[in-house]
Amino acid sequence: MASGVLFKSNSQLFGKAMTYDVDAAVEEVGLFDMDLENGSTWSPTRKVASSVDLSKLQQDMATLETICDASSVKEDVILRRVRRVLKGEEGWNTTTAIAKLESLGYQVELGHSRKMKRDIFRTRPHSFVRLDADKGLSIIIDTNFRASFAVARSSFYYSKVFEQLPNVFVGSEDRLRLLVFFMSEQLNRNFVEMSMPCPPWREKSSLLNTWAL
Repeated sequence: MASGVLFKSNSQLFGKAMTYDVDAAVEEVGLFDMDLENGSTWSPTRKVASSVDLSKLQQDMATLETICDASSVKEDVILRRVRRVLKGEEGWNTTTAIAKLESLGYQVELGHSRKMKRDIFRTRPHSFVRLDADKGLSIIIDTNFRASFAVARSSFYYSKVFEQLPNVFVGSEDRLRLLVFFMSEQLNRNFVEMSMPCPPWREKSSLLNTWAL
């Protein structure tokens, strides 16, 4: 069940990507470039893509789209209705989303990230909307979802995955949990490619706590 509102099609994304020369996938901003002793140049904003597997990237993009789809016809109907409500205006936040949904008769409440007092670096304060759609079906609405996975330095691979994340997430807790697992793997790969350590708030358990999963 495709959710065309949230995603570009794979054909749109890879129509040009499949013809990329590997060197063309290395983006340099150049503002803070440093000349190293061995004659090479290092840039803090460099996107390294010397070994981009476009086939694997396309597969991951398809996986991402599948995860964000509804798991049943009933769930799909509910998600489409909620997305239609939130589609009309730009600049939604948690407060305005709750007010709008309540005015339409939806049972919603404000959700918060799970607090971990023993380690403040693993507890990122975050709020979202929890909608009681049906028996056993809880819908999570995050009006600033994509920002949770933004990084200062990203590889070409990660930047393409990140671009396909929805700005506003509307989906079940189960689907969100799968999406967090998937993005956790993408983040870890990005940090390895960029030769950076993974910060504690980017670990899978910390990301799950963002939505109290």
